[in-house]
Amino acid sequence: MKHKSGRLLFAEVMEPVLARLAELQALETDWDTYGALPLTSTALSRADVMMRTVLNLYGGTFGDRVAPYSVMPIVDGGVAIEWRGPNADLNLDIGPSGALSYLLIVRGEEGRTFEEEYDVSDQHALDLVRRVIGG
Repeated sequence: MKHKSGRLLFAEVMEPVLARLAELQALETDWDTYGALPLTSTALSRADVMMRTVLNLYGGTFGDRVAPYSVMPIVDGGVAIEWRGPNADLNLDIGPSGALSYLLIVRGEEGRTFEEEYDVSDQHALDLVRRVIGG
């Protein structure tokens, strides 16, 4: 599989993520009309670093599959990044303090299985991203 150069891949993957993070940074208190908190600078920074790390580690192997399906705000001031792969989906939550948690949904012959864990290491989160985008 031939992949784009690092610069093209950065433009395709990171520029939309950085634009989305800038949008999220502009959210104010009560952005959902139910009392949601603005996103913390810690959560936004960790999301930026996580995406850059995913791109650097896996972009050469998986190309634009490293691009997240979505980057969404969380009502407590955190950021959720979602990847969808051929056999699994990963929702990685970055809490307001920067703590990582996830929900992994694996699709198999017998249906879907769910796995979730709180306060996981960066390496564990990166391994899950690789598992999902790698198929």
